[in-house]
Amino acid sequence: MRPSPLPWLLLCVPACSSASASAQSAPEPVSPDPVLMQYVGEYDAPSGAGLTRLTLHVNGTFDATSDGRAVSGTFVASGSDATTGTTASLDGVDTSGSRVTFRTVTASGGPVRIEITVVGALGDATLTAPWLAGDENMCDATGGRWTDDDPDPSTGLFCVCSKGDLYLPSRGGCVSPAPGGDPSRLALTDEARAASGHFAGKGRVTELDLDDDGTYQATIDDRPDEGTWWPAGPPGALAVTSAAEAFWATFDEGALTVDLGDGPETLDRTR
Repeated sequence: MRPSPLPWLLLCVPACSSASASAQSAPEPVSPDPVLMQYVGEYDAPSGAGLTRLTLHVNGTFDATSDGRAVSGTFVASGSDATTGTTASLDGVDTSGSRVTFRTVTASGGPVRIEITVVGALGDATLTAPWLAGDENMCDATGGRWTDDDPDPSTGLFCVCSKGDLYLPSRGGCVSPAPGGDPSRLALTDEARAASGHFAGKGRVTELDLDDDGTYQATIDDRPDEGTWWPAGPPGALAVTSAAEAFWATFDEGALTVDLGDGPETLDRTR
């Protein structure tokens, strides 16, 4: 299957404007087109200073944390071709911007995530989504239709959702719009929630809490980690993803088998 076109994105950052530009109004936010909409969500840097978090919203605004400061603004994309993908540009504000490039990444054969490279006023950084990138399983499981070889000509996406729905992998797939804000993450099915609980092991993963809202907390290689988990096809198969980690897990009869790329390890359910 082919990936969707990967857009460039320019962020307008009012806080970084010159004194003369600060008097101007920020551009009105514009809701992203479907190709860009699929990248709406949170992106994090596992560690370090500078730009540590960027969250894109469905209304065309963003929030970020850079050098400990809260920054907000708008983002917009326009144009697309087979060579450069989708390009984005600033509109109406005389300020230096930030360009964001999206790409899919797979670590050690684990689940696919979205990684972004940010260059410009927000600071130069690479951030990773703590959620599973969209795929055929996610699309089909949430009422969409996967187009296989070629994207849908009306949206540019491989996942065609029901009329009026948005394709938001950060929220679990095809979701209904939410009045006045971002849609909530889809609830787990009863079958998936059966895997929630606290698990303990003696390998790289010593503790793993799978919460029934689809989030998790863990201790991996003696470091704390947190992110999301989601059903991944066959019954009992799970994708566990954060900004720092991405691995497969299988739940069966009260135990969880995880594989971080260097062999399976078993965690026993303690509660």
